[in-house]
Amino acid sequence: MKIDLFDVDEFVKINNLQPVTSPILFERGGIPNPNGLISNEIFGVSVKSRKETFAYIDLHGHFFHPHIYKIMKRVFRNIDQIVDGSQTFSIKDGKLVKDPNGNTGIEFIYNNWSKLTWEGNGGMSSERCDLIGKTKKNEVFTTKAIVIPAFYRDIKSNKGGGGESSELNTLYARLIRMSALLQDADMFDFSFHSTNASIQNTLVEVYDYFKNSLDKKNGMLRKYLLGKNVDYCVRTVISAPLYNCDDPKDNIVDFRHAALPMSQVIVEAYPFVVAWVRNFIEREILEVQNNKTGVNSNYTLKDPEATFNDEYIKKRLNQFAKDPSSRFDLITVPTVEGKDLPLYFDGIMVNQPADKSLVHRYMTWCDLLYMACVEVTKDKHCMITRYPVLNSFGMFVAKINVSSTLHTVPMKVNDTVYKWYPVIDLNMPREEVANNFIDTTKFSDAYLAGLDGDYDGDQITSKIFWTQEANAECEKVINSKNFALNPNGSNCRVIDLEAIQTFYVLTKDAPKSAS
Repeated sequence: MKIDLFDVDEFVKINNLQPVTSPILFERGGIPNPNGLISNEIFGVSVKSRKETFAYIDLHGHFFHPHIYKIMKRVFRNIDQIVDGSQTFSIKDGKLVKDPNGNTGIEFIYNNWSKLTWEGNGGMSSERCDLIGKTKKNEVFTTKAIVIPAFYRDIKSNKGGGGESSELNTLYARLIRMSALLQDADMFDFSFHSTNASIQNTLVEVYDYFKNSLDKKNGMLRKYLLGKNVDYCVRTVISAPLYNCDDPKDNIVDFRHAALPMSQVIVEAYPFVVAWVRNFIEREILEVQNNKTGVNSNYTLKDPEATFNDEYIKKRLNQFAKDPSSRFDLITVPTVEGKDLPLYFDGIMVNQPADKSLVHRYMTWCDLLYMACVEVTKDKHCMITRYPVLNSFGMFVAKINVSSTLHTVPMKVNDTVYKWYPVIDLNMPREEVANNFIDTTKFSDAYLAGLDGDYDGDQITSKIFWTQEANAECEKVINSKNFALNPNGSNCRVIDLEAIQTFYVLTKDAPKSAS
């Protein structure tokens, strides 16, 4: 973060700021003190004025700018002893040296500032000394503290009739009380220097408050600028794809396809998944109540339109994404008789003997949402980005395959074949369900070099394109030469170690039999 110093006195004069002289916030009756930190007379009563009106606190003495003071503490460690008056110093050859007959206090430094020279030993030390030496005296020292507009530190009232004050108000009030003590010249030296030290440290606390509010992990820059939330977007960890198929076409990940977990697809294609589930419920439950859905004709459904409304669907989708243990929950329909009837799932496992291919069991939310995710992403692409984006290869587009459980089977449901259908065990303990799912994004290793990433916990941002025009453009990008070639014509989609290991496994000598 770049720090620009400025003349506080000049800022006060140019903007015609008013002083805040009272540390008391409210008078009797809950009226803001007219000279206080939330005064209506100083800061106004309208939202605009309370957002834009600054004020100041007269410190009644010279004090270091907090940033300069923190730098000086690194360059000259005894500066604290001068500020609090615990040691006396004199100036020899531009340097401060301890002297029992010398002087102390901030005013001593201020009056002799031009006599001091600041020289470092190279590196950061020289840079700090250079900053101190080249900064104007009226910027190094200040006699006033700026008070930010009241809007950003107003009292937050609560139900009990009290209020919560900002930490800034506490620091400002401390400055007002201590600076008022300096107006009384009839003070012992140790009290005078102690008060000066307290004011200087409080100025540093105010400075740190704003600095931390800006540049820390939860600071405003990160929170409101760098950390903007994007609707229907997911940030997730990447993991290595598994290549354990006899045919490359049977692998869920290839150069054109990335494997997105169900939980992420639900978030990224949320409106489409909601619409698909709604249509399924209308088709299989509301219109057909007694056939393949498994709803027994001996029972009467209890207002299924009200049960399976949009709010219920959205609740189940959010629960699936945020609570993995609920993913094998059954889909049930309430009846007038007070019994919740489960829906049935019928499917055919592909490439299995006839006596083992039929699947007839209760339907889970995993079944329903997996089919929904696959259907809504058939014609869509996703954008995968790893920050910081160093060049055009720091992001790429890919078609979507939906991953689910660790083990999958090809399954035919109605007339649709799902190549990677989740293996669902209704007898699995609820606490083990989460460990059975893949919740990381997988893509071809060829993209790692462009992303400057690896599989040690690197994160990416994923977003699905919704419109037909955007997906058509993505298809053009994938088929373009620029998608794989650097400006110099070299290939940027490279596979290194994986290829070496593959050729090693394919060509190594087979183990000799023990016989």
